[in-house]
Amino acid sequence: MKHEISDRKLSIVVEDNILSTNVESLSTSFKELLNSSGDEFNQIILDLEGIDTIDSQGLNLLIGLFQECKNKKWGFRVTNCTENVKWLFSIFKLTEVFGVNQS
Repeated sequence: MKHEISDRKLSIVVEDNILSTNVESLSTSFKELLNSSGDEFNQIILDLEGIDTIDSQGLNLLIGLFQECKNKKWGFRVTNCTENVKWLFSIFKLTEVFGVNQS
């Protein structure tokens, strides 16, 4: 997972499919990023380019990250989704919530 902060936006590039086998390590990485960055950012942009599969635990992880951002009054957006991931988000009515179609 790569990340950078620019213009008060934390951009996170997730490089592996988000599955039950790696949810715990991703969750830990997300928490460390959020806690270590102080008030350097007020929006998270999650780049899912190349991610083809998100299972139920992975989806719960993303919803939890969204909820944490919402509680802190931060923006949250998901970018560069594959068609498979867009389809998954549309089934669960998360496309607008995650800002998937925004540029």
